[in-house]
Parts: sequence; C-alpha cells; structure tokens
Amino acid sequence: MLILFIFFLIIKKVFYYYKNQKLTGKIDRTGWFLTGFFISFISMVILLFLGPHTNFNEIQFSFWLIIGLMLVFIKVKESEFSKLNYNKVKNYKCSLNIVNRIRLELKQRISLMLIILIFSGSFFISSWTSLSVNVRQNLVGWENKYGFYSEETIEGVKIKWAAIDASEVIENKGIKLVVPVKDVDPAGHLLPLFIRFFINNRLVKVVRISDKQWHNVEIELSGCLKEKFTFTLSCSRSWVPKERGLSNDTRELGVMVGEFEFLK
Repeated sequence: MLILFIFFLIIKKVFYYYKNQKLTGKIDRTGWFLTGFFISFISMVILLFLGPHTNFNEIQFSFWLIIGLMLVFIKVKESEFSKLNYNKVKNYKCSLNIVNRIRLELKQRISLMLIILIFSGSFFISSWTSLSVNVRQNLVGWENKYGFYSEETIEGVKIKWAAIDASEVIENKGIKLVVPVKDVDPAGHLLPLFIRFFINNRLVKVVRISDKQWHNVEIELSGCLKEKFTFTLSCSRSWVPKERGLSNDTRELGVMVGEFEFLK
C-alpha cells in the first residue's frame, strides 16, 4: 500500500506539472523527455500487476532511475515556472507538498481501493498456485536446490561452502537434524553472524554466531512427515576470498557447513 501510494504521488506530480505548464505557457520540446520517462514508468507499473517481472537488480535500477529523472526534471522546470509567473504556480507548489492533506473524491477512492485489491490479489493468488515455490516443491516434487557448493575436505573434515542463501532437498531420516556450521570470515566484524534456518520454507530457528568455532545446530523435524524436505539457510552477511586477498576464489561465501546428521 505504501509503494502504491508513492506511485500515486508521482503520477499526481506529473499531471500537475503538465497542467501548470499550460498555465504558464512554458511549453517547449524538452517536455518530450518527461513524456518518455512517464510512459516507461507507467509501463513498468502495469507489469507489476502481471507478475514479478521487475524483480531483477538491473530492472529495479532502471525503474527507480526513471523515477528520479522525472522528479529532477520537474524540479528544474519548477524554478523556471517561478521566474515566469510566481502567482500562477503558487498553488501548484503547495499541492505537491507531501505533508499537505490529500483530498480524494469518491471515484478516486474507489479507484485506489480497486488498484490495491488487484495488486494484493495477484500476489495472494500466486502464493497458492503453481507460481509458488512452496506449492511446486511440495505438490509436484520440484527440487529447489541452490547456493551449496561442491563438497571439499579441509583439515580432514568434509564440508560444503554455502552462499549467503542456500537450499537443498534432503531425505528425512530422523526426528532431529543436526547441522554443523562455522563462520570462517577472516575479517573482524562488530556484528555477529545470524543464520536463519527454514524447513519447507518455514522458519524454524535463528542462530547467532560470534566466534570461529563449530556449532552444532539442532533442528526439530517432528512436524515434517514427508520422506523428503527442503532445507534452507540464510546468512546475514557474506564474503569473497579474492576480496580478502586469500586466493583467486570469487565465490560468495556465507558459512561453512559440515556433514548433516540425524537423531532418531
């Protein structure tokens, strides 16, 4: 709702700009820049209703860059308006002040509520249909694997490096899962490492590590009745060996993970 409200303010700001551009008579060819930015912005907002197509860093960067360019363009033009005719744009500037009370007519309120319902409904439906990761892995057997690197042996111990987020499908062999983890980031951190553990996308434990020792994390599996389950861990920070000057390894490492054990 907050993001939709921000989008509403941006659209309102652009429309007030066009309105007051006509009042001041300051119409020039540079207005096509704003028109192009605004068309791109509206196109991306429409895409948000059709799925998570903008959830990529490069698209998010472009999206908010376009918004920033629109607002800067309007800000620059506002100064030109004030030089031309201050009285005509006085109300315009006041209306763009976010702290001012925004009055909506009945039709506008209904439209805003419909937008919120459609936007919320699309995500709600996605969470219960085949678009949901949880549904895909539990109902159709899709195995959600990522983030765990190949097994290695360090100081006679078999380990796997995990990225900042990692997931793996595991056979259920007991009522408790024991996961050995170790923070080996050579850099000193003021804040400890926090690791969140998930079973079938459900948060089951949060662990705080503030040393360089092994920690055996026990996770209850009594509520997991299936033969296989998806184990996921998420670290609060990561590091790259090459950036630390240790090797040419460019992998993003979150935590060192030992061999899983089950308690019956």
